[in-house]
Amino acid sequence: MSLASSGITIGKFFAPDTLDSFQNLIRSIGTSATNIAPIVTQAFTSIGTAITSTASTIAQTATSLGKSFALKTKASALWIKTNTLKAASFVKLKAAMMATAIKTKALALATKFATAAQKIFNLVMKANPVGLVIAAVAALAAGLALFFTQTETGRGVWQQLTAVFSLAGDAISGLIAWLRDAISSIRENEQVMNIC
Repeated sequence: MSLASSGITIGKFFAPDTLDSFQNLIRSIGTSATNIAPIVTQAFTSIGTAITSTASTIAQTATSLGKSFALKTKASALWIKTNTLKAASFVKLKAAMMATAIKTKALALATKFATAAQKIFNLVMKANPVGLVIAAVAALAAGLALFFTQTETGRGVWQQLTAVFSLAGDAISGLIAWLRDAISSIRENEQVMNIC
């Protein structure tokens, strides 16, 4: 007879209804977790696919906008360069300042797009199955803690469960003490036999 089956036998003797209720609760939680895991995985997979697709589109759009801004900036710079050569030095200075402002704004906008794309990519990377399993285990532990601390039934089950564990611990301690005494007795008899 295994230790687990001995514990179940002791539990059924002292609190049969509570032990059966607790076993059914654990089975129900396990079944629910098993049934919901594929659904949650599929949902996060779909979300990840959608976010990846959106991030790709945003990245392509940001790249196109950046190239377009770069071409416009180059064209503007060429026009400014051509015309400032003919103008007075004040006009040259003003045009150069305008070109710098346009380049700075284009760079800031491209940086914002790249930042948004990176944030979306980071979200996709965080939504992985290992994280989901850890979150599910944490949710299960939190649910059990709430059940055992916030409901009368849970407190009752916990008291009975701790009583069963206490009895089992006492039984195991008694068994260990008995085995220790038996081994000690065998050794003493062996020493007596060796003397004879």
